[in-house]
Amino acid sequence: MIKKCLFSLLLFFLFSLIYAEDLYIDGIDFTINGVTNRNSLLRVAQLSEGQRFASVKKLENALEIAKDNLVDTRLFEMVQVDYELLPPTQDGAQPVKVHLVIEDSW
Repeated sequence: MIKKCLFSLLLFFLFSLIYAEDLYIDGIDFTINGVTNRNSLLRVAQLSEGQRFASVKKLENALEIAKDNLVDTRLFEMVQVDYELLPPTQDGAQPVKVHLVIEDSW
């Protein structure tokens, strides 16, 4: 019985390693129409290069939160946040380039 439990745990662990995604923000591109500074946007959006995510869904959720944070400041007429998957690295990690398009309201 104990052997079966240990074997099951081992299989679960191996499958979770195989199917786990490792995404990270490799770069953040900005297109800013206005005077807003890049560091201020990153602070409000709560995004940073090197930030890691366990799945595409978690990345998309974080980007949606980032967009909501920027929109909630009410300083921008337009906010677009999207991403692009780059070729995987040799260690299997998935780099992501994030694109922020901002139009100041003043």
